[in-house]
Amino acid sequence: PLYNLVRMIGIALNDSTMKSISSPSNRGKVVANANVAYQSSSMTVRLIMTAVFAVQRFSGLVGLVTMQVLGVVANCFASREIKKIPSRMVITHKPGRTVWTLFTEAMAQPVMRRRLLLKWIATGVTVIFGLTTPFFRIELGSSNGIVVLYSVLLGLSVMAASWVSKRFSDRLGSKPLVFLSTIFTLGFFALWGILPGTLHFAWFFALGFLTNTFVALVNLLTFRLMTQVMPDDELVSFNSMVNFINGIVAFAVGMLSGFLANFAQGSLLFRDTVLGNGYTLVFIFGFLLLLVEALVALRIQEIGAYSSQAAAQVVFSMHGIRAVSMIERLERTSDPAKRRMLMHNLGGNVNYLATSELRSILASPFHVDKLEAVRAIGDRPRKSLLDDLIRVARDDDSYVQLDAIAALGSYRKEEKAKSALVDLLLHGRWASVRSMASKSLARISDSDEYLNVVNELSRSAKHIDEVIDYLVAKRFMDKEGKFFQEFFDFVEQGRSGTFRQTSYSVVAS
Repeated sequence: PLYNLVRMIGIALNDSTMKSISSPSNRGKVVANANVAYQSSSMTVRLIMTAVFAVQRFSGLVGLVTMQVLGVVANCFASREIKKIPSRMVITHKPGRTVWTLFTEAMAQPVMRRRLLLKWIATGVTVIFGLTTPFFRIELGSSNGIVVLYSVLLGLSVMAASWVSKRFSDRLGSKPLVFLSTIFTLGFFALWGILPGTLHFAWFFALGFLTNTFVALVNLLTFRLMTQVMPDDELVSFNSMVNFINGIVAFAVGMLSGFLANFAQGSLLFRDTVLGNGYTLVFIFGFLLLLVEALVALRIQEIGAYSSQAAAQVVFSMHGIRAVSMIERLERTSDPAKRRMLMHNLGGNVNYLATSELRSILASPFHVDKLEAVRAIGDRPRKSLLDDLIRVARDDDSYVQLDAIAALGSYRKEEKAKSALVDLLLHGRWASVRSMASKSLARISDSDEYLNVVNELSRSAKHIDEVIDYLVAKRFMDKEGKFFQEFFDFVEQGRSGTFRQTSYSVVAS
C-alpha cells in the first residue's frame, strides 16, 4: 500500500511535468516518445525477471529481493534525471479547496466535464481489458510462459499506439482519432465476447494486440485532451482530483467486472447453443462503456481538430500516410535541394492533409518554403487552394506575388482565376504585376478580348521581363500575328542583339 500511495503521488506530478515540458504543437509527440521509453523498459524488465526467476537459485525470496534492490537503484537514477528538468511550479494547497470542491467546479464546465468523463470511461475500458490476462489463465488454461508472452505483446501494442499518436495527433487533433479508435475497439470487444474459449490462443493473441493498440491510443489522446483544459494555478491539485476519481472508477469497474465473470461461470447457453465464453458478460459490459465513450467523444469540441471523416482519409490512405511522412521530413531536413523535391511531391499529393499544409504555408508571410509551395501548386493546380493563391497574388507586399500570378495561369476554365487576373491587369500596382497578369490571362483565356489593353501596356514596358511577358501574352491573344511587326521596331530602336535574340526565342518556344 505504501508503494502504491507514493506511486500515485508520482503520477500526479508526472502529468504536470509532461504538460510543462511540451507545447500544444508537439505534445502528442512528447507523450508518445515518453510512453515508448516506458514500455520498452517495462518489457525489458519483464523479460529479465522471467529469466531470473527461471534460475533455481533465484526462483524464491532471493530473486524477489534482488529485483527489488535493482528497482530501487533504477529509481535513484531516474530521480537524478528528473532533477535536471527545469520547473518554476510550486505545489501549494489552498484551504477549502478539497477534492470534492475541485470535482464540482470541473463538472460544472461543459468543456472540462466531457474530457473528464472521457478519461474516466477510458480508464474503465482499460480495466476491463486488463481482465484478458486472467482470461488466458482461467478460460484458456494457458501456462505462465504464455501469459508473460501475452503481456510483452501488449507492451508492443502500446508502442504501436504511441507511434500512431506521434505521427497523427498533433496534426489531426485528438477528438477524431479518439472516435475512430473507439469504433474499432467496439468491434474488437464484440469479438472477445463472441469467440469461444476453445479457439487456439494465437487468435486471442492477435485480437489482444489489436484491441490494446486502440485502447492505449485512446488513453494517450485523452491525456492530450486533458492538458488543454488543465488549470495552471492548481495543476497538481487538479491532477490529484482526477487520479482520485480515476481510482474510484477503476475499483468500481473492476469489482463489477469480477462479479460478471463469476456470475457467468462458463459459456452462455441459448436454446442449447453455446455462445461466447466465460467472460462474455464482462466484454458486453465493456462494449456498453465504449458506446458511451463514443457518444462523449462526439460531444467534445477541440479547436483546430479535423473532422472524423477528414482524419480517416489521412490515417487510412496511402496518400495521407505519405503526406505525413513528407511533412515530417520537411521539418527535419535543411538541405535546399531535398526541400524543393519534398515540396514538389507534396504539391502532387491530393490528400486533405497535404492541402492543409500547403494552405498553412501560403498563409505565412515569410515561410521558407512559400516560393516552392506556389510553384508546386502552379505545376499541379488544385481548386481547393485557388482562393489562397488569389489572396497571395493580390498582396502587393508579398515577395512571391509574381510567382502566385504565374501559378494562376494554370487554372484554366476557372472564372474566379480569370477575374482576379483581369483585375490585376487593369489595376495592378506594379508594372511587373500587370505584365505577369497579361501572360497568365492569355494562358487561361486564349482570346483577344484584352489584346488592346495588352498592346497599350506593352508600349511602356521597360524591363526585359515585362517585354517577355507581353510577348507571350500577344502570342496567345493576337491570332493575326500583328505583333511580329514589333521585331522590326526593335531593330529601328537599336535594341541590343541579346534583347532581340531573347525576343525571338520567346516567340519560337
